Amino acid sequence: MVCYLMMSFLLFVAFSCSSVLAQRPNIQQPPPSCSCQKSFSSNGTKVSYTFEFPASAGVTGDAHTAVLVSELQQKVRDQSSLLESQSVLIMQQKQTFSQRLNQQKAQIENLVAKVQQTETKMQQLESANPQVPDDCGDLVVSGNTPISDSQITVSSVSGNSPEYASTRSRIYSVKTDTLYGGWCANSNDLTQWLQYDFGRFRRVTAILTKGVDTRPFFVLKFQLYYGNSTLFMKPYRNSKGEIKTFQGNVDLDTVKENVLAPPIYTRYLRINPTSWQGHVCMRADVLGC
Repeated sequence: MVCYLMMSFLLFVAFSCSSVLAQRPNIQQPPPSCSCQKSFSSNGTKVSYTFEFPASAGVTGDAHTAVLVSELQQKVRDQSSLLESQSVLIMQQKQTFSQRLNQQKAQIENLVAKVQQTETKMQQLESANPQVPDDCGDLVVSGNTPISDSQITVSSVSGNSPEYASTRSRIYSVKTDTLYGGWCANSNDLTQWLQYDFGRFRRVTAILTKGVDTRPFFVLKFQLYYGNSTLFMKPYRNSKGEIKTFQGNVDLDTVKENVLAPPIYTRYLRINPTSWQGHVCMRADVLGC
């Protein structure tokens, strides 16, 4: 009976410890157990009881918790080391990017400075050139000494077809069985242009435009851009400093002449249509020397 009571008490204690440890997450709890043995003295009159209770759940739980904490600390150290390595790598990449950015910035600034120097020299040359004739009215694109087809470029070609190609933009182009009577862009928007590379600096005094042969497509209005490099082209402005919009054609056959006052001295010239009839299509040339 005494053994039974003692075992009940120990089971109660073990159950209480297990209940407390159950509140700790992820801890494996050993099942509580105990044993009670009865022994007699040599004369058989004295009884003694021996109780055996294995390592308590609390001790086992604390040991397991220590293992988990140790593993967690190791993971934290590993993550910290990884983050430190990534931080070093990011800093190195940032420095490399910064160096490249500074190099590109220096190259751009150097290029801009060279372009500005060239433009200044050209302006000085233009103002100091007394041999330029007053009329200076030769056809530069398709005259007696025309520029080559490769020196005429466009933003796009309708359907990427050669029948609407840049070479069809010459002022005297006419429709044939296989070729269109003018250049036509692939889309109707403000990003389309027709551009000339004169190969050297030319004095440009007027712009000639015309519609497409046999089709009611022509440019109503346009703007001009020019420069010594296609990377840095500036718009032609009026006397008020505003970007000038030129009046284009009103039909497909009549040549429209827009005189440049003042004239410009440039190697590259770009015609940028801003309004059109039917489709962005045109023929053109420039007067100059």
